[in-house]
Amino acid sequence: MHRLPFEQLVNELRPMMTRILQRAHIYKDFDEFLHVMMIALWKAQQRYEPEVGLFSTFAYASMHGAIKDELNKIRRQKVLFIDDENEALLREEPYDPIAYRQLIDSIQSALSMEEYILFYYRYEQQFAIREIATLLQLPYEVVKRRCARMRTKVHALLMATNQKQ
Repeated sequence: MHRLPFEQLVNELRPMMTRILQRAHIYKDFDEFLHVMMIALWKAQQRYEPEVGLFSTFAYASMHGAIKDELNKIRRQKVLFIDDENEALLREEPYDPIAYRQLIDSIQSALSMEEYILFYYRYEQQFAIREIATLLQLPYEVVKRRCARMRTKVHALLMATNQKQ
């Protein structure tokens, strides 16, 4: 498969690319993210060695990683804010690295080490709760409950910070 002409490879892997974007909840700027994935696919095609395993697995990992990197770049240009429904919202503001670092430091000081680790993986690294559970070797439900408690604390901190401003 990796020896196919690039355009044919893109056509064959288009369903996989669409699935990656849907799982990442990307519906806006779809073409821009598709372009990021095509670049990652081209790089994967150049780097692939058959001893590594199936090309489709290698391509999936490369494209998925490229999307996560792109989302992290975009997220760094925004300020973290958590809404009442306990979901992360990213409010558009000019990126101020000092203010962002101060916000993260205040969150870190308000949370226990365990809670900050969850915060880091969930909001800074954008891991799914299942991924965090696997990484920390804890049951999914335990991590889900701990994340909910952590979000409540962070939400209260952010609301207090916004009222001061």
